[in-house]
Amino acid sequence: MHVDLLYPSDYLAAGDLQGRDVTLTISRIEHEELHRQGGGSEWKWVVYFREMESRHDKDARKPNKRLVLNKKTHLDALRSMYGTETNDWVGKRVTLYPTTTKFGRETVDCIRIRDKVPEPKGTKQ
Repeated sequence: MHVDLLYPSDYLAAGDLQGRDVTLTISRIEHEELHRQGGGSEWKWVVYFREMESRHDKDARKPNKRLVLNKKTHLDALRSMYGTETNDWVGKRVTLYPTTTKFGRETVDCIRIRDKVPEPKGTKQ
């Protein structure tokens, strides 16, 4: 089991992808207040996915998993595929993939967005 899954979160983490690419459909983008582990909070843009909203949790009170948008890498990929108007991104499909990045002196797991528009649903890649 990936270490990310030991402490479930409302936000997608690399472990949620189970080592594979996952293609999802954007349902909305919202500005949310995220609370930091050490205290305090900050506002971030997050992406909700249609497939995550339709899942059936044992506990329906749990919010749907969503992706915190990284200002540089996530936004660059979305902008290159679907343009600069975020309202136009709703209904568009994206492929998330797990990888690693440097965070200070450490290499940590992360999620990135492939900068290629996924094949239409139901077609073989």
